[in-house]
Amino acid sequence: MKTQKACLEQIDGIARCTYPECDDGIDNNEDGLTDYPFDPGCESSSDNIERTPDPLPDCWNNVDEDGDGLFDFGEDPDCESAADMQEMPACRDGVDNDGDGRRDFEGQSLLDPECSCANDPTEDQVEAACQDQCDNDGDGLIDLDDPGCSAPFDQDEFNLPACQDQIDNDNDGWIDYPNDPGCINFEDIDETTPNPIPACGDGVDNDGDLRTDFNQDDGCESASDDSE
Repeated sequence: MKTQKACLEQIDGIARCTYPECDDGIDNNEDGLTDYPFDPGCESSSDNIERTPDPLPDCWNNVDEDGDGLFDFGEDPDCESAADMQEMPACRDGVDNDGDGRRDFEGQSLLDPECSCANDPTEDQVEAACQDQCDNDGDGLIDLDDPGCSAPFDQDEFNLPACQDQIDNDNDGWIDYPNDPGCINFEDIDETTPNPIPACGDGVDNDGDLRTDFNQDDGCESASDDSE
């Protein structure tokens, strides 16, 4: 159903409307494509001419301009419609897409700080690291293909072991090696405190020198040491 907002005019004072060619459900230029965003001749749904552009827009010319292996509208997420003139991501298309006076990730005098990398698809907001199409941790893997991403809204791509991720994974009040008694070294993937608790993390002055545990007793190299 068409909306009153899209209606160009009322006819004879009656609520019957004509609609823009790019929103009327008709293939007006007989190119096999109908309306916005599917017809490359429609720049918006309010466009009143369903023209056939020459040359064809980047997003409807069957060429992979940005080299991402994806072609045109419907396949390349950088194309919002078949009429888009740029198939490149917003952060390297040379356009100030969000109108803030800054553009792109590199190569411009006023760079847009909301671009995480040249492949970032949007300039108008800072995307979470796991959905910004950038290799944030430099491991050659991007977004959900990166083992450091458990969900699109993850804020970093780093896949760090539990004992160096700056998180209290076992909720014992201690974080990472050498402070957590459950961490044998930085590469330990489990912070869980063992039972019994190691001498250097048990809160007891085991050697009677009036110094207790790691950070106080010189005999402790880490909280997981078994002897003071």
